[in-house]
Amino acid sequence: MELQYFELLNKLKEDGKITEIILQPHMQIIKPFEKYGKKIRKAQYTPDFLVYYPDGTHRYIEVKGFSKPDADLRRKLFDSQYPDNLMWVTGIKCVKRVYTQWVLYDDLKKIRKEAKKVKASLCL
Repeated sequence: MELQYFELLNKLKEDGKITEIILQPHMQIIKPFEKYGKKIRKAQYTPDFLVYYPDGTHRYIEVKGFSKPDADLRRKLFDSQYPDNLMWVTGIKCVKRVYTQWVLYDDLKKIRKEAKKVKASLCL
């Protein structure tokens, strides 16, 4: 899924809609510290891409098929440390194993939640 999104980003770069793509930038979300004489290492969040646009803005992008609880926590920690925009995307339409449509992961979660409610109400 990441590779297919990377190919989409490269196409956008060729078209001049993106100026630069950085792969897997490391973002510190917890600083190293010491507690009870024990040194605790820093924690990092590594989104899949950092994309720069011609107008000078940038966006961090994470490609998700599904989300685990630790990913949700790391996202919250990222959001608490950085004002930057972190966007989670996922592919939803697939033709011959190639995703043809991409949506925000949070939007897909809302759609799935509503569909589950509708399905549950049909069973009453």
